Amino acid sequence: MEIERKAKDFRTLSKVVTRTDLESIFLSACNVWRSLNALEYKEVGAEISFNGVLLEDHGDHFIAKATLSAKGQPKGRHPDKEVVSLECEYILIYSLRDREELTIEDIKQFCHMNAVYNAWPYWREFIQNMSNRMELPVLTLPLLKFSQPKKKEKKNTKKSK
Repeated sequence: MEIERKAKDFRTLSKVVTRTDLESIFLSACNVWRSLNALEYKEVGAEISFNGVLLEDHGDHFIAKATLSAKGQPKGRHPDKEVVSLECEYILIYSLRDREELTIEDIKQFCHMNAVYNAWPYWREFIQNMSNRMELPVLTLPLLKFSQPKKKEKKNTKKSK
């Protein structure tokens, strides 16, 4: 799964990531559900959403929350009917060395991107394990990748003679 972010976001991320370490990550909440007739549908599409936020700032460490969810809906007939739903909330604790030149906005931006990125492998394992336990076809989520949008080519505005 590829997510586009602006170059400015990567500069902020780089500024914070060189000063932080992930100390702890744990699952704080989860909710799973599947319909009784989930296997009746031959093709199910997944809608994945996620968010990372700063929860607490303690100077030498901070706590972030990553919320991730996947909802499965049948392709074709009844596309609005939900047949499976999996949601998780992870808490991440980061230590912070040298806070100089970092703003609270820098840390919030870091949490928005990096908390999700750090929680993603745990989320992938959760989805794979739970889909098996729910007697669904085993789901393997793709790797999470961040990228910058490609620059648009400028059209040549000179007219040929």
